[in-house]
Amino acid sequence: MRTIGRHALLTVAAALLVAVIWLLAESRPPLPSTSGLTAASGANRLLGFLAWLGCLLLAIGLLCRTVVGSRRNGTVRAVPIRHLHPAHREQGRREMGGGYAARAFPLIPRPRTPPPPESLPELESMKPDAANTLEPESETSPVGQPAVARIAVLGPLTIAGTRKHGRRLRGATRELLAYLAFHPHGAHRDQIIDALWPDQPPEQGRNRLWRAAADARNHLGETILTRERDHYQLDRSQISIDLDQLENLLTELSQSDETQNQLPRLEQALALFTGEPLAGSDLPWAENEQRRLHAIQLELFERTAQAHLASSNASQALASAEEGLAHEPYNEKLARLAMQAEATLGLRSAVINRYDNLRQLLEEQLGLQPHRETRTLYRQLLSQDQQPERTPSALTTH
Repeated sequence: MRTIGRHALLTVAAALLVAVIWLLAESRPPLPSTSGLTAASGANRLLGFLAWLGCLLLAIGLLCRTVVGSRRNGTVRAVPIRHLHPAHREQGRREMGGGYAARAFPLIPRPRTPPPPESLPELESMKPDAANTLEPESETSPVGQPAVARIAVLGPLTIAGTRKHGRRLRGATRELLAYLAFHPHGAHRDQIIDALWPDQPPEQGRNRLWRAAADARNHLGETILTRERDHYQLDRSQISIDLDQLENLLTELSQSDETQNQLPRLEQALALFTGEPLAGSDLPWAENEQRRLHAIQLELFERTAQAHLASSNASQALASAEEGLAHEPYNEKLARLAMQAEATLGLRSAVINRYDNLRQLLEEQLGLQPHRETRTLYRQLLSQDQQPERTPSALTTH
C-alpha cells in the first residue's frame, strides 16, 4: 500500500512538472537584439530571458530526477552484512544458512565444508613432493640462499632469474636494467631519461622511468634497485652482471706480468662473450659501449694468441687468431699472429694465401696497403735461410 501511494505521488509530481515546462515554453520572453543590449530595456529583457531559461532547465532536471526515482523504486538494494547492526547481521546469516549474500560479496567464495576424515590419507598422498615442485626461472643457488638474478650484455641482452608472473619484462624495464648495468655507480633520473627516452616530454619520461623501476622490482626483488632521491642504482651484490666479471678479470690481467700465467684468465674473459655486445638491441646510447667492448674482445684474442705462441702451442694460437679475424677480418695484428702460427706449423702456402687475402681486402675496402711491420714479417717467414748471416771473419776461418 505504501509503495502504491509513493508511485501516485511521483506520478502527480511528474505531471505537474510537465505542465510547468509546457507553460514556460509557451511564455518564452523575446530575446533582445545585439544592438539593443546597451539600452536599459534591452538589459532587462536579457535578464528576464536568462531567468526563464534557468526555470526551464530546473523544471526539466526535476522531471528527470522524478522519472529515474520512480524506476528505481521497485528495486531492492542489497546491503552488505558488514554495514548492518550486529543483531540484524546474525539474523541474516541464520536465514542464509551461515553463508553470505551473493550480491554483497561477489568475489568472496562461499565457505567449504571440510572433507571427511577417511579421505585425508588420500589427500596427503596427492601432495607433490618437494623435489617435484616448480621453481622460478632462475639460476641454481646454494641451499638457504636466494636465487641471484643475472644480466648479460656481452652478447644479446639477457635478463635471467626473474620471478614467474605470466608476462615478460617491459621493453622500458630491459633498457633501464641494461643502462644501469653499464653504470656501476648509478645515474641521476634526468640522465637516465635523456639517454633512454630523449624524444619524450619530461613528465612522460619520469612516469615511464617510475613504471620501469617498479616492474624491475616486481620481477627481480624489491631491493634489487635502490633509489636515493633521484639517483637510481643496481644493488650489484644481489645481481650477477657479466660486465662486472669482465672488468675484474681485466684488472687481474693488468696486475699480472707473466704472459703464460695470464692464459687462464684470458680464456675466462673470452668465454664471457657470447656474441656481439648487445646484439639485436637498438639502443643509441650503447653505441660507444659496443665499440669499446668490441675493441676489448679483439685485444683479448690477440693476447690469447700471443700466450699460446709463448707456450709453444701454435695450433691454439692459430685458432685464437682465426676467431678474432672472424670478428674483424682486416685486423693486421691478428693476421700477423696467424701467419706466425702457420709458419711454426710449417704451412708455407697458408702464409702466402693469408697475406694475399689481407692485402686484397685492405685495398678493396680501405684503399690501403699492409703495414710495414706486416710486410717485414711476411718476408721473414718466407725467407729460405732463417739462420743469422755469417760474418766475414767466420768465412775467412774456413
